[in-house]
Amino acid sequence: MHRRHGALSRAFAPAVLVAILAAACTAPAGAGPTAAPTPTTPPTATPTVALTEPPMTEDVTVDVTHDATYGDILTVDGRSVYLFTPDPEGGAGTACLEGCIDKWPAVMVSEGAEPHAGAGLTGTLTTFERPDGGIQVAYAGHPLYYFVNDPAAGDTNGQGVGGVWYLLTPAGEAVGDAAPTTTPQGSDDVPYDY
Repeated sequence: MHRRHGALSRAFAPAVLVAILAAACTAPAGAGPTAAPTPTTPPTATPTVALTEPPMTEDVTVDVTHDATYGDILTVDGRSVYLFTPDPEGGAGTACLEGCIDKWPAVMVSEGAEPHAGAGLTGTLTTFERPDGGIQVAYAGHPLYYFVNDPAAGDTNGQGVGGVWYLLTPAGEAVGDAAPTTTPQGSDDVPYDY
């Protein structure tokens, strides 16, 4: 029996020695001259259309909905809509661009479509062309936005965010104390991508 064990050991010894030497000569990833070159710029993800463009619809109706906390507020399909105090007055432009629009999608209509006023609205509905494309709805001189953290109809999680986002009353006024701000988008003082 000893002879057999010795013969097997001599047969496997060279194979084990080769495996050990191969493992010792292989450097871990990222070390030594055999490592793959490190790219100088990280790869970037290509945004999809669904993430960068707000939803557009032919039929937008702005309604008045009673909220237990805030009273009568504006909604579209039951979703709360907001004004952004840095927007230019008159409802013909927007200060919510780039990172901002990802969290605060604009209320949009398809080209040629007009928004409809539900019962109880006392202001005027208008539209304007956004600088980044699309037609946005405005009410009483305020461009309208949804908030991505309002996933269900009736949610009002965007009220007062950053001191610049407010629900609207049927008269087109901000709910609560909303003082207009004139800080331009991109300022280090006020980030608008809340």
